[in-house]
Amino acid sequence: MRNNPKVRSIQKVRDTNNIKIEKWKSVTLEKEEFMKKTRKKYLMIVFLTLSITLLPMGVVKAALQANPSTHVKKKDWPVNWMSNIRKMEEMNGSMGLSENLNSDLTSKESNNIDVHMMRNTEYGAIAILSASGYGNSKTLQDSSIKTTTGNKTGVYFTGNNWEHTAGGLQGHIFEGVNVKYYDTYSSAKVGDALECRGWHSAQYFAWVSDGNPYFMRDSGGLFSVSGHSGHGGYAGSDPIPSRGSLWCWTLMVVLSLAF
Repeated sequence: MRNNPKVRSIQKVRDTNNIKIEKWKSVTLEKEEFMKKTRKKYLMIVFLTLSITLLPMGVVKAALQANPSTHVKKKDWPVNWMSNIRKMEEMNGSMGLSENLNSDLTSKESNNIDVHMMRNTEYGAIAILSASGYGNSKTLQDSSIKTTTGNKTGVYFTGNNWEHTAGGLQGHIFEGVNVKYYDTYSSAKVGDALECRGWHSAQYFAWVSDGNPYFMRDSGGLFSVSGHSGHGGYAGSDPIPSRGSLWCWTLMVVLSLAF
């Protein structure tokens, strides 16, 4: 039978097909590995692009986290956070500077430092990096060290406390404040992570509205989002924590300030 030309022909076809299958498997594995590396690079590129977009050219970027035992202890309304964080630069402010502020909270002089309430897009950039191959492989809920990296070098978040970010419904937030200090919305923006609904087991998603025009993030997961009225008056609209971002022309520091 082995010398039968038909049998030899069939066996040859089988051998050829087996070789093709093995090559296909090898190519498929290589493609999958390539896609994994590409996704990591893409997320890193997105984060760096956001950093360049949000910050002046030539700024070196770094990060600093708050002490995990002190952050999110203070609570206030978003308009007060916006004003009080900017006033950290003023004379007798907590930063030891002597800046004078205009009524729209911009600086009258340039001291090469700009501390402000964390914008919604800045929060989004941190969240996206946390979910990348360079971030925390676990959810905040499952992490013993609740940071964006899963270790003490990351930015601290609780994963179960709402925080105000500087952003919300266009025409309804931060009246009189210069728009460079907050993000206005009629729809999601690139890099704000608002369209990453459910990422890392995030439990909540609600868009801002006329009655709740201010964004709040982080409760029920880093990618959770909801709206806040910006003032009291009913359940679920209590004052909540926030955090600041510090820009300077030699260093950009993302601060989880002890608020």
